[in-house]
Order: sequence, then structure tokens, then C-alpha cells
Amino acid sequence: MKKELTLQPGCYAAPTAAVRMAGHLRLMLSRLVLRSRWLAAASRLFSRVMDQPIGPSDTLRILHVQLAAACLLLPCAMAALLRLLFLAWLALALWQCRHMK
Repeated sequence: MKKELTLQPGCYAAPTAAVRMAGHLRLMLSRLVLRSRWLAAASRLFSRVMDQPIGPSDTLRILHVQLAAACLLLPCAMAALLRLLFLAWLALALWQCRHMK
């Protein structure tokens, strides 16, 4: 006996409790990180260096670019494919910075 499921347009299943819990956990963690002291200190430092106000989310984007660049420029022997992956990561991080205020 073959079982089939047909969904009508606009008829979607409600998120399960686990999915809702994961969403709430992610929201709580993001709020916790955005209110941390080290991030506020880094935001103030970047604001002084750039002579414009830099928020916590923009600070995280800048730190993301710096980490990607540091991984790309590591002075160690790496496979070419790994270097290309780091380059793609750096390009993605830079692309995400275009939304900075």
C-alpha cells in the first residue's frame, strides 16, 4: 500500500517544538553576544579608528573579515584547494560587509 502526501498551496505544517526551541535559543544567544562587554569595547575601538559610529553587528562583520583574511594569509603549507576555500570565505565576509551603515 503506497502512502502519498499532498500539500495544498498555503497549507504548511506548523513548526515543531524543537524547531521553535532552536529559534528561541538562537535569539537568546545572539542577544547575549550583542550585549557582551568585549564586543562593546571592540565597537568603541572601531568607532574611534573609523571616525564614525560602529554598532555591535557591524563589529562582528569586521571581525569576521579579519578572521577570514588571517586564515587566508597563514604562513604555512596548505593545499591549493584549502587556500581557495579561504579565499571564498573572505569574499563572502567582504560581501556581507556591504550592508554596514
